[in-house]
Amino acid sequence: MDKFTRKDMKTDRFAEQVQHSLRFVTSHSRQTLLYSGGALLLILVSAVAYYVRQSQQTTRQQTLVSALRIHEGVVGPAAGPGDPSATFPTKEAKEQAQAKAFQDVISKHAGSNEASVAAYHLGAIAADAGKMDEAEKHFKTAAASGGKDYASTANFSLAQLYVFSGKSNEAEKILRALVDSPTTLVSKEQATIALARVLAKSKPAEAKKLLDPLQKDKNPVIARNALAAYGELGLQ
Repeated sequence: MDKFTRKDMKTDRFAEQVQHSLRFVTSHSRQTLLYSGGALLLILVSAVAYYVRQSQQTTRQQTLVSALRIHEGVVGPAAGPGDPSATFPTKEAKEQAQAKAFQDVISKHAGSNEASVAAYHLGAIAADAGKMDEAEKHFKTAAASGGKDYASTANFSLAQLYVFSGKSNEAEKILRALVDSPTTLVSKEQATIALARVLAKSKPAEAKKLLDPLQKDKNPVIARNALAAYGELGLQ
């Protein structure tokens, strides 16, 4: 199984999408998310980090922010005496430090949104490294912690992981549940387009039925994404 590369995880409208999804704006705004493969992982990881930085600094959040600073640290010498960035002598040192920091959040604040975010980051890191079994474990932990919104992002990424791993049935089950119970962070339209992608080969008629109404949606972004998926999947 190929790992999720940073190149694969790039997407346009990145900053706008992050702000829409985590400022709890209207449903039309949050539907600007793109729905392709590994890109979703980077969007969601960055989105939760953005949210934490804009939130009130509770003890739990401070612990998570400290972990995020390690995660965003650089390998090499510090830029200067006043540089607040975390720096590490080697890539391995950074990986060990961030794994410990996120695991500490999970251990100390089990069941909280912060623990869910920490577990999500560990899952994304593992997926990026091609460690799919480990990523699955962390995404499941993230889904079991925190509130419904955080669980939905973890479950959505878990579904994407199953798609990449060839476990279409498991992905389909999760996405159908998300279509039935959308959240602020995973909209019904987002889950529907992802579900159509999963069903395109085995159930093309149903995939077409899911995408047809979205192509005519009043929100041009939704319509454009549905149309793009329709073309990419070769539906007639």
